[in-house]
Amino acid sequence: MRKLGKQAKRYLSIILSALLVFGTCFTLSSCKKTREDCIPEELGVAEGLYVYYNNYRSLTDGTEKETLLCGEISVDGVTYTDEEYRIFDLVYMTSKKEIFYSLETSKEEEERQYFLWHYNYDTKESGWMYTFDLPTYLNASDTYLFACAVDKYNYDKQALLFDGDLNLVQDGLEGYILHNDILYYYKDNSYKFSWWKNGAFFSVEAPYGELARANKKFIGDYVYIFDKDCVYSVNLNNGEYRVNDFPKGEKFLDASLDYGQDITIGENTYFITYTTVTPTEYENLPLYTGCSLWTISGMQMQRIYSFKEKYEVTFASTCNDKYINLSMDYVPKYFNAGKHIERGVGYYDVEVGKVVEKETKTIEKTRTTFVVGEYEFYTSKVAYGALLMPDYCYYLHRIHNGKDEIMQYVFEEDYKDGVFINPTEFDDIYVR
Repeated sequence: MRKLGKQAKRYLSIILSALLVFGTCFTLSSCKKTREDCIPEELGVAEGLYVYYNNYRSLTDGTEKETLLCGEISVDGVTYTDEEYRIFDLVYMTSKKEIFYSLETSKEEEERQYFLWHYNYDTKESGWMYTFDLPTYLNASDTYLFACAVDKYNYDKQALLFDGDLNLVQDGLEGYILHNDILYYYKDNSYKFSWWKNGAFFSVEAPYGELARANKKFIGDYVYIFDKDCVYSVNLNNGEYRVNDFPKGEKFLDASLDYGQDITIGENTYFITYTTVTPTEYENLPLYTGCSLWTISGMQMQRIYSFKEKYEVTFASTCNDKYINLSMDYVPKYFNAGKHIERGVGYYDVEVGKVVEKETKTIEKTRTTFVVGEYEFYTSKVAYGALLMPDYCYYLHRIHNGKDEIMQYVFEEDYKDGVFINPTEFDDIYVR
């Protein structure tokens, strides 16, 4: 389970106190919506496109559902019925219209095996690619498939990289992690960060600390590695790097378990440093004050704003290319023997280069749409039922000629006794 960050812990303590007082009331109350309220009055009609999700496809309105990989399969002349194998893992590579499967076998008088299998949902071709002896997990980018077999202690024993044309590209990648089209590697307590790109291996050693434990941000051709006293700018194409040291006394403010230790807008990645640890009424939750806002792009790092000494500044949950909303908490100096925290907000105006305190900007979250020809699709969800533990209804929307229609919906609670395979959170929508 992921640990809570200090800001999250602070808010959690307040929330839990309130729940102790009002818990009974809340658990008996309910959201405004009921299950029946979530059912659309009207649904759109299928236009002929297919929604692909997990090992299934259907028309966009949910009708004509089909299982993609099913029935008998054969490997090296041995036939396996659909009762002699199961899908252990699967991933999509939509750029190639491929689904890759890790199939676990259970044939009598035969050792358990894991077949790497593919199914192309454009050509409908399907077949075996490789056989592993251990449980095999898959990850895919637009270019590569990464297959990793692990032992009972969860250690990598075999790791192979394939391209989208089913060719084996690289072996001996045990311990690596696929991120986009880059494989990177680190080991606990090591001073080295390694990666593979375009057939070449690279590594960077950290003279100042445990580089592998630091926060990492991949942006284009660079990875930025945030250590407590510096940031490494690493060119992923050629291995060149630069150590950008902070001024003496400044430390990287790691709020990564709250809203993130950094944000990226355009070509600039923003992060925050601090100089002072300020005690609060929470013994183990001080404020990290004396903050500055920095940007880094390529090999260049620059301080762009110094906040008032009293503030602990962290990124809030919303930003765009013009404004960055901030949390700005502080401990008042006068008449505050209990070191009580005052909650503050503000925003950074990117174009003007200044901070406005006690205000935030309303920033609409950008809706992600999936475009197929003249149609746009997006998903949404609505909570209903109990206030503290609501259920959710998920929707698939289609926009055509300015008209927004719900094509299908699914209730999460209908799958509480089984695996929730949600067609509205699709992997691809395709014409065939």
